[in-house]
Amino acid sequence: DTDMPESSPEEPLPDLDMPNPADHATVDEPECAPASPERLVLNELLANVPPGQEGDANRDGERHAFDDEFIELVNVTAQPLNIRGVMVFNGDKLRHTFAERCVPPYGAVVLIGGPTGAPVRSDGQVSWVSSDTRLSLSNTSGLVRVRAESGALLAHWSYEDAPPRSLVATPELSGRGPAPHPKEAGAFSPGTCAGGGALASRCAQ
Repeated sequence: DTDMPESSPEEPLPDLDMPNPADHATVDEPECAPASPERLVLNELLANVPPGQEGDANRDGERHAFDDEFIELVNVTAQPLNIRGVMVFNGDKLRHTFAERCVPPYGAVVLIGGPTGAPVRSDGQVSWVSSDTRLSLSNTSGLVRVRAESGALLAHWSYEDAPPRSLVATPELSGRGPAPHPKEAGAFSPGTCAGGGALASRCAQ
């Protein structure tokens, strides 16, 4: 047998401010990958703004021939995409360069013609960004190019005789097209499928 030390009265431990592991718990967030072809697609554009209040595409309460033009880009992958440095051209003219922005899976960024300098609006899934300069999309014919920060071509559309409603990818989210927006579904549908459904539904017909 070994001799056991005499027990001493138990003293209370000092009240230490111990860290709570839960306070430092982190949730791994998906990496925001660079935009690349077939991941970020051109899904809709409006060149010929409809007359009257029907033409209020940017939802500011007024119809404007330039401010209500728009170009919609959609992330068609299950991974967030960073569009920093992505450039939008009308013909050979640079109209906008995106700042740091992470587009969520099946989310969209709607580049609107104006008003220039308006704050970004976002509901978490769709962001509305005012162009650096007027898009100035022609009603008669046009060529829209989207390029990565490196200059690599991400998407492009050419069109002729734009009707007074938007042009959409056919099929939707394919990046191919464009074709006139279905009349029965209204004049345009920035931020949603042509039928009004969420882009996350992948616009299933």
